[in-house]
Amino acid sequence: MVNAIVFGQMDVLNIVRTGEGKSITFQAVTIMSKFHIPLLHPHAANRHPQPASSPFRSHPINRIGDEHAEDLRRIAEASSSGGLLEELEAGDRTHWIVGPETAAEPTFRALVKRVRNKIGLLVIDESHLAMKWIKFREEYAQIGELRSGLRLDAPMLCVSATISVETEAFLLSSDSAGMRPVGDGAFHTQVIRGSIDRPDTTYIVKNIPSNAVDYDYLSFLVRKAVDDNGHASPGSMDKALVFIDGRTAVTNFCNIVRGWLVEKTQSQPLEHRYTNDSSGGHDVDKIVSFYTAHVAPHDQDKRYNEFKKLGRESQIRIMAGTTAISTGTNVPDIKYVTQNKIPITKDPEDQTQRLGRSHRLQDQVDENGDKIYGIGMTFQEHWLDDEEKHVHPDSGGTSLIPPPPEEELEPVPAGPLPTVLSPRSRRERPVRLSSRLRESLLANEIPGEGDAANPGEGVGGDESDRGDSEYEDAPAKKKKKKASDGKSFFTKDEIKKRENTPTIFREIRNSHLLHNGKGLCCRKVQNKYLGEERCQYPQDPIPNDKCCNMCNPELEKEHNLDLRPPPGPKKPSKLTVDSRRGVALAFIEQWAAQKSATASSMFSDDENFNAELLHFTIPTDFYMSKDLQYQLCNIFANITKDWPGVTDEEVFETAPLLNNWSEQQDIQELMIYLNQIDVHHKWETIYKAKEAAEKEAEEAKKARKAALRAAVS
Repeated sequence: MVNAIVFGQMDVLNIVRTGEGKSITFQAVTIMSKFHIPLLHPHAANRHPQPASSPFRSHPINRIGDEHAEDLRRIAEASSSGGLLEELEAGDRTHWIVGPETAAEPTFRALVKRVRNKIGLLVIDESHLAMKWIKFREEYAQIGELRSGLRLDAPMLCVSATISVETEAFLLSSDSAGMRPVGDGAFHTQVIRGSIDRPDTTYIVKNIPSNAVDYDYLSFLVRKAVDDNGHASPGSMDKALVFIDGRTAVTNFCNIVRGWLVEKTQSQPLEHRYTNDSSGGHDVDKIVSFYTAHVAPHDQDKRYNEFKKLGRESQIRIMAGTTAISTGTNVPDIKYVTQNKIPITKDPEDQTQRLGRSHRLQDQVDENGDKIYGIGMTFQEHWLDDEEKHVHPDSGGTSLIPPPPEEELEPVPAGPLPTVLSPRSRRERPVRLSSRLRESLLANEIPGEGDAANPGEGVGGDESDRGDSEYEDAPAKKKKKKASDGKSFFTKDEIKKRENTPTIFREIRNSHLLHNGKGLCCRKVQNKYLGEERCQYPQDPIPNDKCCNMCNPELEKEHNLDLRPPPGPKKPSKLTVDSRRGVALAFIEQWAAQKSATASSMFSDDENFNAELLHFTIPTDFYMSKDLQYQLCNIFANITKDWPGVTDEEVFETAPLLNNWSEQQDIQELMIYLNQIDVHHKWETIYKAKEAAEKEAEEAKKARKAALRAAVS
């Protein structure tokens, strides 16, 4: 590559996976040619918003590797310093890092023309983004114009770890990309393709369970969060990077996982617990973090630098993120990378980039001497899976797998449908009254003996009469058809979603089903799409038993990738004021409020204390947390009239948070109070009053209907 650029004066399109030395080319060309390099980096503008006072930003890159991140962090600072334009024009900066927006500015274009004799190479990093982003970042369409301001013998280098055949054709043929025609001589473009496969990563493709709630299927990420004693052990957790499109969804996921961790250790002493703050224990906000484009650049750098620390040194064990962290990320020891649904861009290149973030420690072995593989997991919606259902031949949808013959099920007999109960709501439908205008017209049109009133439009007849005349000639309705193998067909909505999804994603999910289950696996389909068969420097493939769960279904068991709900106590049912638990909560809140009031006067002995100056009363949550109050309510969930009371052991078993309650001196008083409150009597009174009110409302409803029928008859 260096030979083609320096000595051949050729443009180069370099496609090779991350970690193969693309960045060293920038340094080698500088050393061998003594030219400066403007480096157009699409993420430079994203990570560091440009100061209003700065026409563009630039900073010398004189080191390679992880120190790039530190240099990038200083770009914004350097861009606002005085005399920057003079430094660039004088040649004091050997490498320029420029965002697309900056490169399109007239000020920068004018500078390029003035120093064109010192510029030896134009580099487009992450060039696979050019075709996708050109639709909403117009500056990408001006890369070719930027090149027109350079010397004719200044070559151009486009690099990326994943470029599809379609993107490659765009870069080589589009005027906006600015590359020269493909050829072998000077002033042509040479395509250098290395392997884009990730032989250190095992792929797992799964459907999102239909009954999944709140990312339950990702609970395996926290299965190592506690040790054999049940104590919090964040360092034992495998490091994971979770891709979820949408910053709101990302923060929701983080909060859910943090809740899992807190639940797992809530009965442990404070020093061995996961907590929601830094007052003690292990702060879950530091263990589960997120990275999006809306996170401040300083916080982005801080979180990334913490996440890339090796082994137990990194506090962050789970990082959730969007596209903002999918490129340029080099964290060697990520065990799991998960993609939730297909990327928002609907582009396999993005999915490959994301899954390729796992396990960069090549040839690392475990304690048994076995090679360690990263895990790249994609969780797809069920309608992508041709094994889940079939595409009906008359639906207009397409499928890799043709459905077997359908079988007709017994039709529903024809006849009147229920008219009192609505089939959907199963509630009694009110009789529809005609408008006054219609009633007055119909009053003057008395039908003859041979005439039939239009059902539903006259004022006569009741609901059942109207229903009989409306449905008595309705054709028989058939049940949903199924294929002969018992599987149902995709619905119209599911077919629409399938057809709006690029075919390549359905091929990645289903190609292994072809040829009697011997078709291409997800890795082979993905690599074929990305042009792996044209690789000029092939590498040893991943062993078949480590490739993916399509080649080896036992991989799911081997990695214990069960999708069961997360461990922890069962979440209580909804608490209502007329339930036993709701009544108990009212008693407990009353007692906690009294204790909080006494806490407000604990400074009464202080001569400087003045109760009249208190702006608010201390809330009950300060004295007893809501979680503990709710646990205490569970004691009374099934209370009866002959309830014998509760023992200390039963209380602590039902409410484990009592073990670490800060007010241990009040536990005896609490026990006495719990045994004295008459929850059952209070609940029975409320329940009987509720029953009486419901009965009265039902009778009033019947009376209104009777009066209504009398009025319309």
